[in-house]
Amino acid sequence: MNCFELADAVLCAEGPVRSPVDLTLTPELRTFSKQAQARMKDAVVTLVTQIAAVHGLRAEVDFNPGYPMTVNDAHETAFVESTVNESFGEHRFQPLAHPLTGSVDFSRVLGEVPGALVVLGATPSGADPATVANNHSPYAEFNEDVLCDGAALYADLATRRLAAQPTEAVAAAPTS
Repeated sequence: MNCFELADAVLCAEGPVRSPVDLTLTPELRTFSKQAQARMKDAVVTLVTQIAAVHGLRAEVDFNPGYPMTVNDAHETAFVESTVNESFGEHRFQPLAHPLTGSVDFSRVLGEVPGALVVLGATPSGADPATVANNHSPYAEFNEDVLCDGAALYADLATRRLAAQPTEAVAAAPTS
């Protein structure tokens, strides 16, 4: 079923239209591996150039991979897991079954410093996390009671990290 007439085309893009003959699109593409990113680059270039060719046009594609993947360090993930288990109980740490495409800004931090992205579940009591609206939805609801646990977890992680590396922490402390 066509929702729009060809003469009344609709374009969904994040880039500006500079002129009737020059169009710039800047979509965001997220992948879970460098191999998938390389495959997508090839596929996007092929798709865009072929769509243009079908309409008698020419397309140039400047593919910018954008943000890197957010990849947790295994040692730091184990550190988070043991801290959560000891502080809140083993039932509170749940590794994700599938990767998330979120936290693209934190991916740059993890590219420079070993760490782990911690997701604080705030699904309302009695709701199924698999079926509730995600946190970017206007229908999202949150159980704000977990905020105190989140603050306590971050404080506990910092305290344990400093206790585990007293020499490095003292050496890194600013001098007056």
